[in-house]
Amino acid sequence: MNNYEENKFNYVKETIVDKKKRKKQKMKKALLVIMALIILGSGTVLAIGQFFWDRPIDESTLSENETGEPLKVILDGSQGKNLGTDQYAKLKEIGEESGSYMVTVRAVVSDEDWIDSYMEGEGVTSGIIVSIGKEIRILTDYDTIQHADTIVVKFQNGDVVRARILGNDTNSGISFLTLDSDELKSDTRKRMTEAPIGEATASEPGTPAIIVGNPCGENVYMTLCLLTSTSGSVHTTDDSYGVLLTDAAAVGRENGFIINAEGRVIGMISPVAKKQDPGGVLAGLYISDIREIMDHLAEQEEMVFLGVNGQEITDEIRNLASREMPQGIYVKSTGINSPAFEVGIAGGDIIVRMDGKSVSTFQNYEDILGEKRPGDEIEVAIMRKVRDGYEEYRYTVILGKR
Repeated sequence: MNNYEENKFNYVKETIVDKKKRKKQKMKKALLVIMALIILGSGTVLAIGQFFWDRPIDESTLSENETGEPLKVILDGSQGKNLGTDQYAKLKEIGEESGSYMVTVRAVVSDEDWIDSYMEGEGVTSGIIVSIGKEIRILTDYDTIQHADTIVVKFQNGDVVRARILGNDTNSGISFLTLDSDELKSDTRKRMTEAPIGEATASEPGTPAIIVGNPCGENVYMTLCLLTSTSGSVHTTDDSYGVLLTDAAAVGRENGFIINAEGRVIGMISPVAKKQDPGGVLAGLYISDIREIMDHLAEQEEMVFLGVNGQEITDEIRNLASREMPQGIYVKSTGINSPAFEVGIAGGDIIVRMDGKSVSTFQNYEDILGEKRPGDEIEVAIMRKVRDGYEEYRYTVILGKR
């Protein structure tokens, strides 16, 4: 969020819904949940406390949830059937262990709204515990909670507490929540752990993984999938993120986290990742790429804003376009009223230097901006297409606040 955007926190007024209409809405949502489970043919879905299995299994191997009900498995796709028993059991165990750091996050407009519509899907998403201390820090998605005046976190043992927003980043679509550990039951504090974070780049395409999230409301689902791409990227204003693509069908509310076969969280399901247009499958941002943003939000530090939506010029792009094209960051556009826009940097320009340092990759661009603070001046050198080639222009920019 920056100085050039309106504050996106809008308080939603409570409305009274006719009881007949409410019943119809709940019936409709129940049908949607059933349809979602039928449609999920490209992944293996496990719903905690309500699992089914399509092949023989020793019932004694099934674990139990907090209510004592056996955990069973829904196997609709081909991925689970192609896995060996040991490999499948390992992934199932990883999914169950994620309950120590996975939480359900609900955005509500009043206590009454939350109680009356507890099983409805709106305003429900997933989160992971990233820090445990006097305060518990939770990573979740911004889209779901942006209009809430109350945020409630539910742990896997049923413990429910209120949380506060520590910070938001609309660029990456993440929110950082905090709650007091003293408000938790002692049993919850004993059971919870910090999410183990891993590097997405260490995973190869074709390897199995699981996605844990809340696509259909309060129930937590685990979907078995294959990673189909681990080297993609998506560019947003002043940032670039690695993208993980899976073969799991995107149904319901798209949220959750991608966990690899070693039990480490490597991706966060995000609409930002969908900018790569993965075609109806679940996609996530590298957790490692949003870690720096998480650190800024945790410390409540301000992040700088230049306002460039750019694309790294690779050798492949130069071969297709022109070998005369300078290497740098191609400016697709600049945000209206952004610092870059105000000084005259425009779409079609190529950023080649910042603060006197060469910029040939988006990592260079991010590293240089990362050393600055809002209000700092920075010199930006660009190459602009003219009749006889490219001409250099230099601009002194006062950085804004994101």
